[in-house]
Amino acid sequence: MRKGLFFLAILLVISVITVALIVGKQEGISITVHNNLDQSLINLKIEYPNGSIIAEVAAISKMKLQLYPKYFGEGSIKLQYEAQGVEQNEMIFGYIEEGFSGKAVVTINSIKPNGQLEVLVQED
Repeated sequence: MRKGLFFLAILLVISVITVALIVGKQEGISITVHNNLDQSLINLKIEYPNGSIIAEVAAISKMKLQLYPKYFGEGSIKLQYEAQGVEQNEMIFGYIEEGFSGKAVVTINSIKPNGQLEVLVQED
């Protein structure tokens, strides 16, 4: 009888640890923004399903974001920026669905005469 209870207790502990590892393994979406300009960027917006982040990235710096979008079917993640009355949209991930995980690096190297950013997006 004691062996049976001991076996059940061990089985319960293993089950709880397994569930915790599976649930805790959510990687989410990692986005790193490199600002190679000699000026800060304000109102840089990362828009994703059911949310957005408005950020400021200091001059010659990088910013890391970790996103966990939930409760949506399909969507995309894009960068939005507005300067001199011109709105700019850059696609970071063109298609995502719930449970998606990935990494992207967004590099901003210069500003065009019309105020738009010169942006390079690399997905991993």
